[in-house]
Amino acid sequence: MLTRDVLARYKISRSTLYFWSTPARMPSSFKRPFPQPTIGGSPKRWRKSEILLWEEEVNAE
Repeated sequence: MLTRDVLARYKISRSTLYFWSTPARMPSSFKRPFPQPTIGGSPKRWRKSEILLWEEEVNAE
C-alpha cells in the first residue's frame, strides 16, 4: 500500500500517521504503534498483510 492509500484508508493526514508511528505519541488505546514502511522508495510502501495484522492487534480486546 502506498502512503496515499494508507492515508485514505484511515482518513488521516501525514502528520497523524507520523504520530501513530511514534510510540510516545500514539493514541493510548493502541496496543502497538503503526508499522514502519517495509518497502523503501518514494513514496513509502507497506505490505497490506502487515497493515491488516496491525488492525487486528489494535482492535483486539
